[in-house]
Amino acid sequence: MMRELRTARAAWLRGAAVIAALAALPASAMAQASTPGARAAAATRTTMALPPDRTTAQYGEWTLRCQMTGAEGRNCDVSLTIIYQRAQPLVQVLMRRGTDASSLGVAVQVGVGVTVSEPARLLIEDEAVATLPFQRCVPQGCFAEGQQADAQMATAGRAETMRLEYRNADGAPVVFQAPTRGLAAALQALGSL
Repeated sequence: MMRELRTARAAWLRGAAVIAALAALPASAMAQASTPGARAAAATRTTMALPPDRTTAQYGEWTLRCQMTGAEGRNCDVSLTIIYQRAQPLVQVLMRRGTDASSLGVAVQVGVGVTVSEPARLLIEDEAVATLPFQRCVPQGCFAEGQQADAQMATAGRAETMRLEYRNADGAPVVFQAPTRGLAAALQALGSL
């Protein structure tokens, strides 16, 4: 008799769980289960969802990120992060549409302990294409920013080598090699947005 009670109670609990699960389903899922016409209508509703507010595309070593900014449209940038051995960002390079249609805003973030009176320089094939004065330093790092002509930065994507140079607090040069693989495609995609 005890065994029959346990079996009956287990069956009742399973039935209650199924009812609770069905009650938790949204109305569109219930409609999908009922008729083929309702399934088609529900499928139409789900394909008309709003676009994502953030998108990311990878181009070689470079990342193109876009974020919806409400009434202004979207804000997009191309970035590269050089990671230190301890999985912490060491250097970040960011490029986005400049203040006019023919320029790019270029920004870099490096660690603290830099000589802020001397700008950072972005060199492509040993030629300086971006001179970036340091704007501010916070505990997370120092930021250098500037505007560069598209034509200057377009050569970056076709280059074999790209370097970021600045001076540390002691005045010694600090040099980071930055990969260019994917930069041309990322900049082209940025320009088409």
